[in-house]
Amino acid sequence: MAFFNFRRNAATPESASPDVSPAKGRAAKGSASPATEELSRRARQRLIGATVLVVAAVIVFPLVFSATPRTAPADIAIDIAGTSSASVAVENSLSADEEVIAAAPAASAALAQLAASQSPDADTLRLAEEEAARVRAADEEAARQRIEQEREAQARAERERADKAARDQAAAEKAAAEKAVRDKAAADKAARDKAAAEKVAREKAEADKAAAEKAARDKAARDKAAAEKAAADKAAAEKAAREKAAREKAAREKAQADQAAAADRPGADFPATGRFVVQVGAYVEDSKVANVRRQLTAAGLSNYTQVVKINGKDATRVRMGPFGTRKEMERVADKVRSLGLPVSVYSY
Repeated sequence: MAFFNFRRNAATPESASPDVSPAKGRAAKGSASPATEELSRRARQRLIGATVLVVAAVIVFPLVFSATPRTAPADIAIDIAGTSSASVAVENSLSADEEVIAAAPAASAALAQLAASQSPDADTLRLAEEEAARVRAADEEAARQRIEQEREAQARAERERADKAARDQAAAEKAAAEKAVRDKAAADKAARDKAAAEKVAREKAEADKAAAEKAARDKAARDKAAAEKAAADKAAAEKAAREKAAREKAAREKAQADQAAAADRPGADFPATGRFVVQVGAYVEDSKVANVRRQLTAAGLSNYTQVVKINGKDATRVRMGPFGTRKEMERVADKVRSLGLPVSVYSY
């Protein structure tokens, strides 16, 4: 706006005295120079702008900031599941930091009164009307925004109510489905439990019957085993008696055979003590001598050789001893016989 464009110029009288009235400006218009008229016009514009600002600050601002919230005439019906229907006013649908306020009264009346009291010229009236038109446009825009906000709040409430109804219905359907599933699971479990109980009862009856039959079989088996054991014990006792008699007979026969063998064994007539020698043959070939000595040494029997003349030829005797007792001589002689070698015994 032109009258808000304040410029300071210390060289002009108008800048030093801003309280020049529009009437004095018109009186000096015929004799003033173009520069003076321009300064007078600017002074009038500044005065009108300042007056409009003061009027707006004194009248419009208190009405805007001190007006009580306006209650919307329309109610919005909200259906809540499980409760009776209720009407909710528009202000109840606003958030905590919102409120509905009354529209600011138009400043056109104040501007018209100011223009009539001061009798401004055509430019001043035009500017005032433009300012009033702007104020009206601002009021209309604010009213339109409030209406849009109310419509948006109503649409939001409708959407929330529809969403809540859909959620409640979905929750109810879900709860019904879950209940049906639980009921089916409970029925299935009851049927399974009943079948399991009947199966356990049948199995117990069969197990008791099997246990009774097994006990009877075990008793019969024990009786049979006892009878068999008694018979086996009797047979074993008889067998043991027979074997004992056979062993005693065999021992007697062996003793008799040993006595007979001892009487026929070489050296049986030797004294119990003395000097005794066991000879394992006399050999002309050295290889046979070596073979016999190797067998005796492997059996753990110490031996030695003695060369003698037999029928004009050199022969090698393989001997062991001498031994101090006949019993030791007989032990060595029996061991040599077990090797399959010839044995001869001598006493001197």
